[in-house]
Amino acid sequence: VTGIVTGREKSSTLGDYTEEHLETKASLGKKLSASHLNDLAKRLEVAAKFFGPATPLDNIDGEDVRKYYAHLTQRDNGRGSLLSPATQRAYLSALGGMLEQAHREGYIDSNPVHNLTVRPVVEHAEAQYYEPNEVWSILEAAHQYDQARPGSFLHPILSTLAYTGGRKTEVLGLLVDEVDFDSVVVDGVVGSIRFRPNRWRGLKTRVSERTVPMWPELRNTLRDFIGIRT
Repeated sequence: VTGIVTGREKSSTLGDYTEEHLETKASLGKKLSASHLNDLAKRLEVAAKFFGPATPLDNIDGEDVRKYYAHLTQRDNGRGSLLSPATQRAYLSALGGMLEQAHREGYIDSNPVHNLTVRPVVEHAEAQYYEPNEVWSILEAAHQYDQARPGSFLHPILSTLAYTGGRKTEVLGLLVDEVDFDSVVVDGVVGSIRFRPNRWRGLKTRVSERTVPMWPELRNTLRDFIGIRT
C-alpha cells in the first residue's frame, strides 16, 4: 500500500496497529479520560479477536466489516441480553476511528467501515425526569431509611445526586476536600462542590470537570453528614 502521508509502502497487522492507536490516544493526555481509553481498548480487543490480531490491516474489506456488524448484533452484553444498537454503534465507531487513522497514515487505501451500508439504528427517547414532589418523596424515604439503620448514609448520597445533577460515579467518588462550605459560585448561594478527577475515579470527558453550587438544603445535609463522619 502506498503511504498517503509519507509516500512509502507501509503495512501492519491489526494487533500491532491497535496497540499503536491506543498509545496515540493515551498520549493526548487530559483530552481523553481513563474510562474512555479503557472502553476503547475493550472494544478494539473484541474487533481484534473477531478478525484475528495477525490479520494485515489492508486485508479487512467492507464484507469483513459487514460480518463483524452481524456478529455485534448477536453479541451478549454480559447481562443476559444482546448489545443495544447504541453499544453496537460504539464498537463500530471504535474500529472505524482506528482504521481512519490507519488510512490517513497510509496503511490502507480506504476505511472499510465508511462503506457499511446498514448501521445500528439508535432511537432517541425523550429523557425522563422526576417531578419535584417525587424527588422530595424519595429523599424523605431515604432519610427515614437512614434513621432506622445506624451507619447508613443513603440520604446524603441521593441528596447530592438530586441537587448537583452529578453522575453516579462522580458523586460516589467525591472527596471531602471537594466539598467547600464557604465558596460562592452563584450569588446568594454559599457553598460549592467541585467535580474533578481523583484517586477514586476519573470523569467522562475533560469538560466534565466543573464546580456547582451547594444549595441550602444540600448544604445542611452534607454539613451534618461530614461532621458525623470525620
